[in-house]
Amino acid sequence: MRNKITAAATIIAMITALAAGCAGNANGTVGQTGMDATQTGASPAETSSSPANTSKPKLAESFKEYAARQLVYAQRGQNPEWQTSDAQLEILRRIVDTGTVTPGDYARAWSNYTSCVTAKGDPEPVLIRYANGMISQAAIDGASMKGNNSYASCEWKETNYVDLLYGILIGNPNLYQDPDEAIVDCLHKANVVPMSYTAKDYAKDSKDLKFPSFDRLDPNVRSCQIANNVQIVYLDVDPVQTFD
Repeated sequence: MRNKITAAATIIAMITALAAGCAGNANGTVGQTGMDATQTGASPAETSSSPANTSKPKLAESFKEYAARQLVYAQRGQNPEWQTSDAQLEILRRIVDTGTVTPGDYARAWSNYTSCVTAKGDPEPVLIRYANGMISQAAIDGASMKGNNSYASCEWKETNYVDLLYGILIGNPNLYQDPDEAIVDCLHKANVVPMSYTAKDYAKDSKDLKFPSFDRLDPNVRSCQIANNVQIVYLDVDPVQTFD
C-alpha cells in the first residue's frame, strides 16, 4: 500500500498500511508502505536519459532486479490476513520473467482486490483512476467504517506489489531511491516544472501541500505522485468512501 496523505483542516481517519508502520504528518496521516527501506518504485535503468542520474542513489541496478526482490518479500508471508494471494504471486512471477507489468495484469490485480473486499461482505471499493492509468483506493472515512476492515488486508493481498512495480515503470524510470527525486524527474518529463526545479524545491513546496510552484491538481502532477507511491487526498475534490 502506498503513502496516503490527507490535506485538510479536519482529518478523516484513513485506512493505511498497517503492516508496515505509520509516520505522522502535520497536515494529515501517512501510511508507510515499505517493502524496502528505500520504499518507492523503480524502472529499467537503461531507459535513463539524465546524465546526472548516475550520482544519485538507486533502488536497484535494473527493474528486473527490483521486481525479483519484491517477489522474495511477497513470498515470505505474514499472518493469514496479510499474506500475498496466489493470484498476485502469479503476476509477480510473470513480471520478473518478462521485465514488465502489462496493463492487463495491473487491471487484473485491482479487479481481484475488488472481489476480495466484496467476498468479505464489505461494500465495493471506491477507486480513483489517474491520467497515467494508475488506480488507488479512495480515502476511507474511519468514523463510519463500522468494522469494514477488509480494504487494507485485501489491498495488501492483491495489489500491493503489482501496484508498486507498475508505478515504477511509468513514474520512476531512473530507479531513484529518493521519492522526491523520482517525482521531480517525472514532472520534468511532463513539462510541469522547469529543469531548474529540484528535489529540494519539491520538498519545500510539499511541506504544506500547497505546491506554489505548480497546479497541485494538474493531472500530470497527480500522476507523477501516485506513480511514486504518494497519494495526496484533497478532501475538497477527491472522493471519500463512507459507510453511512
